[in-house]
Amino acid sequence: MAQDYVNQEANLRSLNARLNQAGIKPWGLEGYRGYFSDAFGPAGLYLAVNQLIAFNQRVASQEQFYGFQSDMEPGDIPGYRTTFHNDIPNSALSKTGGGVWFSTQAQDREKLIEDWVTIYQTINHMLAPENIRFGAALPSWLDDYYGEEVLVTVQGVTQGVMKFMMGLVGDYVILSYSTNLNKVVNVMSGELNYADTLAANLRPRVLGGCETNVGVGATVSYGDNLQKNTKTAVLSDEAAVAALLVSHPSFHGMSLNDWTGWENLRP
Repeated sequence: MAQDYVNQEANLRSLNARLNQAGIKPWGLEGYRGYFSDAFGPAGLYLAVNQLIAFNQRVASQEQFYGFQSDMEPGDIPGYRTTFHNDIPNSALSKTGGGVWFSTQAQDREKLIEDWVTIYQTINHMLAPENIRFGAALPSWLDDYYGEEVLVTVQGVTQGVMKFMMGLVGDYVILSYSTNLNKVVNVMSGELNYADTLAANLRPRVLGGCETNVGVGATVSYGDNLQKNTKTAVLSDEAAVAALLVSHPSFHGMSLNDWTGWENLRP
């Protein structure tokens, strides 16, 4: 939360110093479905970014954060307007009615996704002058939502939202949560193939995601999978995925979600 950069400053300075000394780069993290403009809006997200920037400016270099990672997912969840219209491909969205935020379902999704890209453009512009790396956890289906790429028009340019995001973040973390290695590789292939085509100085680091928390299902999380709920299994599978994707220059490993889930796994 934004206020933690002030309220927990002493603890954060100590933790960051120890992490940096150990060669581990600390990141700030903030994400919430309510930060989209169809709910409460991004003011709280921007405040968190500004608080991290201010924190870095007032502490010693060895106590600073290396990056800021956002996790905003546009899918509809209880408690918010249903403006993404889950489980409907773009081509099947209504264009003559049925909208919640705007007149039609197609307009709802278009404006929601445009809002998402615009928010990340703003964060990119906030962090870049401070030399703070920007990363984002992003859904695995952006390039293939029921067989279709999720498209959006931003400032007169129409393309896949995945491609927009590739130009805005330094670390593109795919939420490829699965205990099936073939599925992990498959859902990452579209992003990696596209990122590989970008110039090296414009290419984000693309990472997969590994879920360890309990309660989301055995096919999704190692914490729920009775055959794989060990740290050894996680590390073995991550190494296997890396071996399968090593030919992609944009691939930079796997991201763990999260430390609590990891700690609760058996050895």
